[in-house]
Amino acid sequence: MGELACDKHSLNFSDVFSQQFRLTLQGAPALPGFHATNIGPYQLQSGPDLSISQVHFDNARGHMIFLGIGVDQDGDVITSRRLRHKIKTFDALDAVERYVTACAGRYIAVIAHGADMRLHLDPLGSLGALYEAQTRSVASTLNLLLCRDVQENTDYPLTDLAKAGASRFAFGHTADQHAKRVLPNHYLDLQSFALTRHYDGADDIFEPTEDEQRHLVQKISTRLEQVIGALANHGRPALLPLSGGVDSRVLLASSRTAFGNLKIFSHATNMISRKDVRIAKRLCDYIGQPVMVIDPRRDNHYQITDPKRIADLAKAWEIATDTPSPKHDQHEVVHAYPKGGLLLRGNGADFLKAVLWRRAVDEYTQDRNHCIDEGLRMMMLGDSSVTDNDALRAAYSEWYSTFSGVAAKRPYDFMFAEQFLSHGQGNLFYGMTHNFYICPFNDRALLSMATSLPPDRRRELDYVQALINWRAPEISQMHYTRKAVNLLMQSKRLAEAPVMQVA
Repeated sequence: MGELACDKHSLNFSDVFSQQFRLTLQGAPALPGFHATNIGPYQLQSGPDLSISQVHFDNARGHMIFLGIGVDQDGDVITSRRLRHKIKTFDALDAVERYVTACAGRYIAVIAHGADMRLHLDPLGSLGALYEAQTRSVASTLNLLLCRDVQENTDYPLTDLAKAGASRFAFGHTADQHAKRVLPNHYLDLQSFALTRHYDGADDIFEPTEDEQRHLVQKISTRLEQVIGALANHGRPALLPLSGGVDSRVLLASSRTAFGNLKIFSHATNMISRKDVRIAKRLCDYIGQPVMVIDPRRDNHYQITDPKRIADLAKAWEIATDTPSPKHDQHEVVHAYPKGGLLLRGNGADFLKAVLWRRAVDEYTQDRNHCIDEGLRMMMLGDSSVTDNDALRAAYSEWYSTFSGVAAKRPYDFMFAEQFLSHGQGNLFYGMTHNFYICPFNDRALLSMATSLPPDRRRELDYVQALINWRAPEISQMHYTRKAVNLLMQSKRLAEAPVMQVA
């Protein structure tokens, strides 16, 4: 479908799908401009701007292809050379999988080892994957997966609302009846096409003491610094968009050792984002780093005035993601950054804010059993009647039943990863091909440590304060863009609430 859509609108296929991939049985037609590699009975075709590393295991045990960019638990960026050095001799599949799933970044790994063949995602599913069991195919997006017209998904009760933008897909559903999304923390068996949970947090997520919380914050910032440093030294320009929000400030505070290889930007498209720019400039003044401001409305250097180019960018987005295009000014901002770099996003750092807990934090503080109705409501599917829908209740119950121990007390964190980010940014990042978007916090160790921290204190930003106060004390008192955050910080100062001391 993607080739036909590109031909119809006179767009270059390998530009539109430049960071995407398609995995099919060998013998499928070649995709123009894509790189092809055989693995087992499959052929993996990948776009020209999607990094590829691979390793053949000793003793003819098999082969692994790693797409995208990852940073292993030792702080090294994944390359073919690195894979040969670390896992070439691994005889056991589970050892290979432990190495891969411990990587931070944005990636997919296709592993053929012995009699097994599996596909793994990064922890947030930010390099998204859809599959169709009938054709034994996997691809980044719907228009690359399907070689036929979309068959409307009648199994998902909110399909019409999701297609209209009034709701969204969840539980692995897509607009197509037979195309399903690979969820984070699951692997896809490429023989049976069954999806199996490989990570439930039971061995990693715990209820920490006060001293353990302090130690977790220290470990979070140290690992985050390691990942950012590895990405900044990777050889491609590393770009950090800075706003007046919490997430980018967490990244900034953990980036000090990478400043020499990191370019900081701030952009504006309206009055609110211009406040972001003002705060970003003050932050950079305090830490002594330059910041580049992108404001297309006030600097015509960043404006795209050619109507055809804007139309082409909008159509390319729609074909690449199967979603409506952003507004004109958002295309201008995306294309104002230097091309070909790594753009570091703060997604994942929002776990430090307990972002989806909201009213449900009482469930944690009162040690109540998880309420399915409350969980469904907190998924914000855009329909107030979701709790009355038997199909949605069954899907939620089945999903929640896969957790145990302390992890079962953190459903909203897993929901954010598996039902929000993977279905959202896991698809939308494919529309932003000017740079490679990557989230340094997208790391299983980081996410597990953040999830272990008590949600009520995360919601109060206690750990954000502690991290910034430790790593960048000169910016710890600066205002944020959101009024609610400033009021929270002000109330804590007035109450003379102590800030956790990390070191």
